[in-house]
Amino acid sequence: MEISPWLSLILLFFSALVALVTAWSLKGTEKRYKGLNLPPGSMGWPLLGETIAFRKGHPCTRLGEYMEKRINKYGKIFKSNLHGAPTVVSADAELNRFILHNDGRLFEPSWPTSLVNILGKKSMIIASGDTHHYLKSLAINFMSVPRLCSHFLGDAEQSILQTFSTWVEHTPFPLKEEAIKMSFNLIVKHILSKKPGEPETEQLRKLFMCFMRGAVAMPINLPGTAYRKALKSRAAILTIIYRLMAERIHQKKDGWDEIGEDSDLLGFILEQSNLDAEQFADLLLGLLFGGHETSSTAMTLAIYFLGDSRRALEELREEHIQIVKLKKERGETGALTWQDYKKMEFTRCTLSASTTRDDSYMAFSHGIRRCPGQELAKMEITIFLHHFVLNFDWESAELDHPLASPFPEFPKGLPIKVHKLSLDM
Repeated sequence: MEISPWLSLILLFFSALVALVTAWSLKGTEKRYKGLNLPPGSMGWPLLGETIAFRKGHPCTRLGEYMEKRINKYGKIFKSNLHGAPTVVSADAELNRFILHNDGRLFEPSWPTSLVNILGKKSMIIASGDTHHYLKSLAINFMSVPRLCSHFLGDAEQSILQTFSTWVEHTPFPLKEEAIKMSFNLIVKHILSKKPGEPETEQLRKLFMCFMRGAVAMPINLPGTAYRKALKSRAAILTIIYRLMAERIHQKKDGWDEIGEDSDLLGFILEQSNLDAEQFADLLLGLLFGGHETSSTAMTLAIYFLGDSRRALEELREEHIQIVKLKKERGETGALTWQDYKKMEFTRCTLSASTTRDDSYMAFSHGIRRCPGQELAKMEITIFLHHFVLNFDWESAELDHPLASPFPEFPKGLPIKVHKLSLDM
């Protein structure tokens, strides 16, 4: 089949145009950063930079092709262009700690516009200086240890057991999706007082699943893309949050508050702060997002790795059997207490060791950017493991391994089959 002369000319024209734009962009980039003492590296293609290579999925147990190639070529610190922004990438643990420790003093945080549009320009993660400090203090006070003991522990256990009760033996299901339900039901209750199973709770959970996919997607704002869908999900979530805020303010003015100002974060912030509506909404959205996605991923990863570590599983299970036996000896039945949680030393030490195994690994970040919900996450994962290893054995239903692209995820959601246990306790 012959190509028409006109088509050949059109292809030649577009090829020349692409080459011209590329050359112009590279020349402009070189001129813009000439004289700056930047590390070696490559800015990649115009507009896209090196984002596609950076986002390419790889096993979570490795750094991945993007990092490995550039570290071998340029060293642990190199320049790049990611998500439409010139970027210095650091795989140097000492430098990373130094930057995080001096956040707001020697270094000013900066985020790609695409991420700011998703999380909100007034969200806690985007904010800096006094604003960040104030927003973080609200989150820390709300998730303090006394509140974990009095408010979160019982609800975390209830959410986990309620989800377990829906599982059918020998029937495959994606564990990641179930872990999301457990974590989301807990955090949405404590932020907005929404109960599990309510239509609006399920609506919010589905919106956040779409929101999460877009938050880590290529920032292409075109119809049908994950990024565009995430922006729409954000707008829908904010509509619900603003409505709930207005309802609660109206109740306070009327002197009637069915929920109580200290029962959820919405009431807590209305009583304790003077945030404007946008700050308020972005804070709630950010904590709803961060308060369930990371915990559910950690739960799923724990079961994935325990499946290949029978010795660790046996030791873990034995500790939790002893917890139950001690409760019975004291004449206690029913829900776990804070004292029970503190006795889960092997489990908690395993979590602590895995998140602080050496100075190069900062699971909860560092400095003023340290995660305000780290103790809640540890407690939630521990309670999940307690009930999971006492109630179930399991097997993989389909081969599935965690990939980073760039955040950890299971392509199939880690499908498993569970078998109920009858342990001597």
